[in-house]
Amino acid sequence: MNEELALRVERLVREAVNEFLNNGHVIPISVSARHMHITQEHLEQLFGPGSQLTKMKDLLQPGEFAA
Repeated sequence: MNEELALRVERLVREAVNEFLNNGHVIPISVSARHMHITQEHLEQLFGPGSQLTKMKDLLQPGEFAA
């Protein structure tokens, strides 16, 4: 998918989500029963600027952890 198309899809999805939320609806968030992958950028988009995960334990993969 080219970047222009990806940006257009993102804009349309954001507009639809905003309209949905502005009408009093909520969007439940679900995660895999075992794990999820998330960037700091996306974590902050979901939970607000400066949001951080609380590390519970290190995983076998270097730099990865359970939160």
